[in-house]
Amino acid sequence: MPMYQLIFTDSTGRITLAEDQERADDQAALSFGKSLLQSRRYVDEVEIWNGSSLVGKARRSTWADPVDDRSTLH
Repeated sequence: MPMYQLIFTDSTGRITLAEDQERADDQAALSFGKSLLQSRRYVDEVEIWNGSSLVGKARRSTWADPVDDRSTLH
């Protein structure tokens, strides 16, 4: 299985945690990173890397983030 590096950052973009994880494929690594992001309240974003290739990023959603372009706050 490939080794992925998960890099977690805070709201200022500073790295707060990085860890290596073995996962079956890119999608499994991204899903795992998203689940860790939700369970770690002190981080705001995760980047998933496979060697020097960026697999993807996930950001914690907040109440201020619109669901889509048509949504508005009333």
